[in-house]
Amino acid sequence: MLKNLVLSFVLAIAAFSAHADAPLKTSLSLDSDQAREISAIEAEVRKKFASIRQEHNRVMRAARRAGLAHDETEKVRLESEADVLRGQMQALRDDEELRIRKHLRADQSARYDAWLAEREAMHGSSRDATMLGAER
Repeated sequence: MLKNLVLSFVLAIAAFSAHADAPLKTSLSLDSDQAREISAIEAEVRKKFASIRQEHNRVMRAARRAGLAHDETEKVRLESEADVLRGQMQALRDDEELRIRKHLRADQSARYDAWLAEREAMHGSSRDATMLGAER
């Protein structure tokens, strides 16, 4: 009984970790200064991105309501506004990537490329990836 419980726990942990991004610190073997700088960049971008995503979602809900009300002019205007917000989110992601790369050695940059590719493959259907499209 205890053996089955332990096995179930181990499998649950393995399944959970298989769906989570490996932290950059361990994936890229960052030193403490690199880890601190990159963590600060990620935290800053995460906050800005969340704010824009929230506005994007609000605009898209309004566009859906306009569509249901058969107000095509308003729907098109709101969808255009949402496109601008998506562009802002993509620009944030691109800027984050460039800022992170400035703190990496050449060998780490190659591993970062692999990490990004793995993340994209793992999370390609996430809300952000879906929202931003396959622009990477």
